[in-house]
Amino acid sequence: MAYFKYGHTPANRKWITAAVTFACIVLVLIICLLFIGDKMSMKTVLWIRGFTGVFALISIICAAIFYYRVNAAYWNDEANKKGGI
Repeated sequence: MAYFKYGHTPANRKWITAAVTFACIVLVLIICLLFIGDKMSMKTVLWIRGFTGVFALISIICAAIFYYRVNAAYWNDEANKKGGI
C-alpha cells in the first residue's frame, strides 16, 4: 500500500517514467539486433550492444532511486507517527 501513497508523487513518477522509458529503449535495441543484426557490420553491432548496456544501467539506477525514495518516505512517516525522529 505504501507504493500507492508515496509512489505517485510527481517527483517519484518522473523516476519511474524514466526507468520504464530506458527499459523500452533497451528492448527496442535488442529487438533491432535480433532481426537486423546479421545485416549490420560488426562495428555497428558492438556500438548497439554498448548503448544497450548503458541504457540498461541507467534504467536500473532510475528504478533504484525510485525504490529508495518511496521507502525513505514511508519509513520517515512511520517514524513520525510513533513519535520518533
